[in-house]
Amino acid sequence: MIMLNGQPTGITISAGPGYQIQQAIYAVISGGIIGRGLGFGSPDYVPLAHSDFILAAIIEEFGAIIGVAVLFLFAVLLLRIFRIVSLLPSSLIFERLLLVGIGAHLFIQVFVMACGTLNLIPVTGVTIPFLSLGGVALLTNMVEVGLALAIVCRLEGVAQ
Repeated sequence: MIMLNGQPTGITISAGPGYQIQQAIYAVISGGIIGRGLGFGSPDYVPLAHSDFILAAIIEEFGAIIGVAVLFLFAVLLLRIFRIVSLLPSSLIFERLLLVGIGAHLFIQVFVMACGTLNLIPVTGVTIPFLSLGGVALLTNMVEVGLALAIVCRLEGVAQ
């Protein structure tokens, strides 16, 4: 029981504050390096495993190697966006700032949710781009990547 001012609250540790992050940490630990296998994990025990803690569910079923690979793919996406920024002519100030904003937005989303899942920072309601359940967040991320691709097409048109 959790005690508050010397009185029992009726809330156990497992149902009290921090329950979500406890379950996410247990899922990450049970996944280990190579995971439990597709369908052999228990994402039902992690509240909101389909949205807030999708990374914990991925690590539990596929392992830390795949979890790091997912984060590596986000790093590649971000590096490509910032490479486009460096290739743009200095006269295209708006496009450069737009791409920096898109890259920063994607980085903050991934950083906050990955660190929150691993209990390095407090958990927020931010989604992981392209993985978490969330219609508006998914639409926003797709529009951002579409804008980056449109700027790349414009860059190719300027170069020719």
